[in-house]
Amino acid sequence: MRRRYKLLAVLPGVAALLVAAAALVAPRLVDSDPWKRRMEALVEERTGFALRVGGNLRLHLLPGVGLTATDIRIANPPGFSSPDLARLPWLRVDV
Repeated sequence: MRRRYKLLAVLPGVAALLVAAAALVAPRLVDSDPWKRRMEALVEERTGFALRVGGNLRLHLLPGVGLTATDIRIANPPGFSSPDLARLPWLRVDV
């Protein structure tokens, strides 16, 4: 009887550990290039400004759902002296 209670105490912990491990590993298995192209196209379609993500795009599931992008540039319209309207070394968006 005592062994059954120990098993019932350990199983939820093991399940939680497996879910946490999957949440850490799963985002690294997803290819981010299609997401970058889609994000760049949506920003250009909605704002008229060209967005370029030169670095990595990473999905985070722990401690909360979020997205981190590096080397972000928003292009100036033609005729301006500077090619970039805005330039960010990184940007993190959390849900």
